[in-house]
Amino acid sequence: MQCSVQGKEFSPQRPPRCTGFVQDAPGSAPEAIEDEHAGKWLIFQEPEAADDAWKKVRDATVSLDLGISAKVSTAKPNPDSRDSRRVIYVYTKDWADEADVMRVRENLKNLGFIDRIGYKRNLETFAGEYAQKGKRVTYYSA
Repeated sequence: MQCSVQGKEFSPQRPPRCTGFVQDAPGSAPEAIEDEHAGKWLIFQEPEAADDAWKKVRDATVSLDLGISAKVSTAKPNPDSRDSRRVIYVYTKDWADEADVMRVRENLKNLGFIDRIGYKRNLETFAGEYAQKGKRVTYYSA
């Protein structure tokens, strides 16, 4: 279950009943992240770095510096997770709008996320395609 935080202070390290927190950008519809045209940058963080990273992304989302929404996984056990890292998703409205996708990536770099990260389209997520040994499903990498 995902929990909408909408500016509230929650820590991915101290989860309530949720497997993830969602922060929508002002003016964005919550269902926008479920559109097949949407996609997301995936930022993997070690557990001890997740709280600070989430606060940066959450605040930048509220300030309209990133995309339409952001989501973070929590410490609540998730059977789909491959390791203990948390993942922060930064959604954009349209994966085909490369200028906007890369604008969001540049702003993530300005927030300190300088390592190479991948961008996954919802098309692959909805099709059940996930990275496996030797197979990548990221559409952009920057």
